[in-house]
Amino acid sequence: MKKFYTLVLAACSCIAAGASSPQPAAITEYSPDPLEPAATAPARAASQVADDVDYSPWESLGTATLSDGYGNILYTLNNYKGANQEDIVFTNTTEVMTRHLGSDPDVQQFKFCKLFGFTDMIADYDATSGIASIAITSTDIPVPEELAEYYGCEEIRFSCTSISYSPVRKVFTFGNPFFYIFDYSGFPGSSFTASLPDARPEIGFSFSLKAGGMKSTDKSITLSVTRTEVDHVRYITRFKEQFLFADVAAVSDGTCDYSEATDEITVAYTEGYGYYRVLALAFDAEDKYMGIYRTLTMFSNLPPEGTWQSVGRGVWHHPDMPSYQIYDWNSGESTTYEFPADKMQWEVEIEKRTDTDREVYRVVNPYSPSCGLAETFNDLLDKIYSGDEAPYRPDAFRTDDTFWFVFDVTEPGKFTIEGGRPNGVGNDHFMGMGFYELSEERMSGATFSDNRFCIPRYSVNDLVIDMPGSDGIDGITIDGDDSNAPVEYYDLQGRRVDNPSAGLYIRRQGRHSSKVFVK
Repeated sequence: MKKFYTLVLAACSCIAAGASSPQPAAITEYSPDPLEPAATAPARAASQVADDVDYSPWESLGTATLSDGYGNILYTLNNYKGANQEDIVFTNTTEVMTRHLGSDPDVQQFKFCKLFGFTDMIADYDATSGIASIAITSTDIPVPEELAEYYGCEEIRFSCTSISYSPVRKVFTFGNPFFYIFDYSGFPGSSFTASLPDARPEIGFSFSLKAGGMKSTDKSITLSVTRTEVDHVRYITRFKEQFLFADVAAVSDGTCDYSEATDEITVAYTEGYGYYRVLALAFDAEDKYMGIYRTLTMFSNLPPEGTWQSVGRGVWHHPDMPSYQIYDWNSGESTTYEFPADKMQWEVEIEKRTDTDREVYRVVNPYSPSCGLAETFNDLLDKIYSGDEAPYRPDAFRTDDTFWFVFDVTEPGKFTIEGGRPNGVGNDHFMGMGFYELSEERMSGATFSDNRFCIPRYSVNDLVIDMPGSDGIDGITIDGDDSNAPVEYYDLQGRRVDNPSAGLYIRRQGRHSSKVFVK
């Protein structure tokens, strides 16, 4: 039954990642498929009503080589095969064909012949956005015996709502592929590419935060653009809202207001405190869309509105993990660093908002360089980043950048919070999942009594804020012995990872969780 539990968890993680609020994490470039999985996919109406006779004959574009990003799919499937069942094997090539609707040459389809070595997959392509989609399709992939037994799974079906295609690069990028084992559940696959024989690998662009990071006093942010054979980019910005595929099309055909850049993108924090997102598309010297786009998410730490007055010093209880693990995947060696229990809580300044009748408080910079964990965590970062990597070490608690945590406790049972990312860009390793927008259901468990505000299991532990005058400092513990429970890894978006590569992950064993830095 352990295998059955593992697959259910993988399916739930995928669904949760698509439905939950975005995590306030470091500025991260989402590639190749940064858009919401639930975003509007290219319309399928034309292909659904047209007969084959309405299309031009299929024309081969050549045999494309698939990347190895689908390795975890095979791992998952073969983990559920029976004792006498042979391993499922995927091929690493697929012939790609194309055709057009006779009455409208702009309506185009691609066919990936024997994708994974099994069924032909037909994708409808929107040339304006450079995005194709595959509807839920039977694959003919053999059904592992345990999936058939536990789920009653009769066939494994596949869909992909965002296949980015760059005619310039001659590369298809399958983002967020999904394998259904019944109508509403299944498991995600890793993004992978299909590269045609004349594919051009050295082309594209990226953009990232310039040196210096973000601070609470910044009214705008400047991003560096790195280009390879890209002349310029068009970009749009958005406050809080996600981008959809329709936005890619609008920018590419110029039907929306956009800005252009070559070396830098500047984002003004016009709305104040909160999330800002950038969508950028690559264009050539003739101002033609190259079928390549990127998005970026950042968090403005501008102080929240209102006037505030100090009410004294309280105690902040750190809600995240009490340990941090460095794991060397090549050597198999791991080192766990336990944060001292008496360092998991510390005194903080608390203010009350004075320009409203509501009972609103804010904690002033609970993760300053003087907080309880600063020294321990800075020593840990020095071990992670050394030698040639030292210049890239996050500044973390060595930079005193104000982080505001606001909570409204006016109405019992209807509390609200606003939290951000402390200390600019440097703390992603430490607080990658520490602060986020909670659902109404999660917030319903919050309490404010005896001068203490508590959100149960806010992160790994409860978030507890003792107001001025409250008693002492409590330790933070996690109950239970899960030493024999299976170990699972997740990325910072909550998606399960079967074979972690270099980077930061969540390691979960039973009820115990820790952040793991894989070198």
